[in-house]
Amino acid sequence: MAFHTQDELRKLGKDVADAARAAVLRERELTLLGLDVGNPFDVDLTPDTEFYMTYPDLYESFATPDPKGMQRALDTLGSTSFALTHKFPTLEPGATGVPVPDIGGAVGDSAGKDTPMQISQNVKDKIEGWHGHAKNAFQEKVLTKFEEKVDNQVVAVNLLAASLSMHMHLRKKLNEDVWNAGQKAIEAFNKVAKVSVGDAVQVVLLVGIAAGTAWTVWGGVAAGGLAAVSAKDAASVVTGFNNLRMSPQVARVISHDSPNTADSDMKAVLGEAAKSYHDQEKEIVAAIDHLGAGLRDPATNSLFVFPAPPEVDSLDEQGNNLPALEAEFTPDR
Repeated sequence: MAFHTQDELRKLGKDVADAARAAVLRERELTLLGLDVGNPFDVDLTPDTEFYMTYPDLYESFATPDPKGMQRALDTLGSTSFALTHKFPTLEPGATGVPVPDIGGAVGDSAGKDTPMQISQNVKDKIEGWHGHAKNAFQEKVLTKFEEKVDNQVVAVNLLAASLSMHMHLRKKLNEDVWNAGQKAIEAFNKVAKVSVGDAVQVVLLVGIAAGTAWTVWGGVAAGGLAAVSAKDAASVVTGFNNLRMSPQVARVISHDSPNTADSDMKAVLGEAAKSYHDQEKEIVAAIDHLGAGLRDPATNSLFVFPAPPEVDSLDEQGNNLPALEAEFTPDR
């Protein structure tokens, strides 16, 4: 289903309003002719021209920017993850429609370059023949910790990408649900006074499972990194993402016993879709804030950065004192 713009949603609201007004007029005509079909409420001889006038504004209020606008940021995060690991940052999404990075061009560029781990190993090999306390400190406190730090950085990048993907998916599903509710509302209003009382149309809400579906696709890619971080007692940095709940797929009914009933049912459906969207959006934002706080917290951010050991830092103070530097890095003969 194509993403529907603000103007298209407003037009949909007008179409719903027109269908509602036509339904009211049909019921009024039946009443005037003495052919009321058993409607459960008394139809005023003066058609209600107010209850549906807000529909264009109502549907337009659900307009959001097209989630495709987020794709470039998702691609950048995906490219970063691939450059660090040479692994694709998502599982195969299949038919879920969950956004994934488009990094086709970046793969060719990054695949031909060493990953940080390969570079680290190359450095380790090159300094194998050197000795001195600066060399020892660099090898023990930087190179031996390098893989751990890179793993944690990849987790952070992938979780940011996952959260963006969830938000894109959530926004797309909201747009689809609102459009579907509008079409079903028109269908319900069009049936008023034309078919037997008690018939109804059904709207299936998918917004409630949007984030859950996205997390299913992205969850596996973070699992290894999550385990690595947890092993370093820093699970709190990322566990906020585990709070994203998967809601069951639910069916909601729009009755057409009367325009008033259909109107009420439709607004209830839209209200539930809006609440589900905003609740999950808040959870995604809270999870990102949680991750951000962990990255800033001195107690945990050391898991993601490479501070130079004092023994290496002190070399800067020696400037161009070549004999002093040679003493620190003297190759074995």
